[in-house]
Formats: sequence, structure tokens, C-alpha cells
Amino acid sequence: MAKIYRREFEELFSEVFIREGFWKTYYSMEGLILLLEQTTTIRSFNRKHDEKALHEIQIKYLTPRGIKTTQHSILIIARK
Repeated sequence: MAKIYRREFEELFSEVFIREGFWKTYYSMEGLILLLEQTTTIRSFNRKHDEKALHEIQIKYLTPRGIKTTQHSILIIARK
């Protein structure tokens, strides 16, 4: 994905710096639900409608620290 951004930005800017990061994050069940409600991670997410899926996620991914997820971010700095 970063390669696609690089190509697009290099057409418009003289300098482009891109840095990608992946890291583990742990959420409580309520924290995960709030994340899903407040972002477009899953379109049309609904706590009641998706209750079965949430239960399956809890069974499969719950660790003593919480529900383990991997986050991915791309930082782009571009100069004209």
C-alpha cells in the first residue's frame, strides 16, 4: 500500500517520506466495540446485530491482556 501512495505523491511533490508501522494492541471487549462503533473499520457495524460475531471474536482472540489486534499506520511527509 505504501508503494502506491509513494507513486501518487511523487507525481505531485519533490520530496516524499513514507514510514509504515505495525504493532500489537489489546482491547477490552467494550473497547473493541467502541472502536468499531466510532470508526468505519466494519461498515454498518451494529452491537446488537453483530452480537454473534462479537462472541466468536471473544472466544477466538481473547488473551489475558485483552483481545489481540494488529494495527497498521502509514505516515506520509511530502514537500513541494
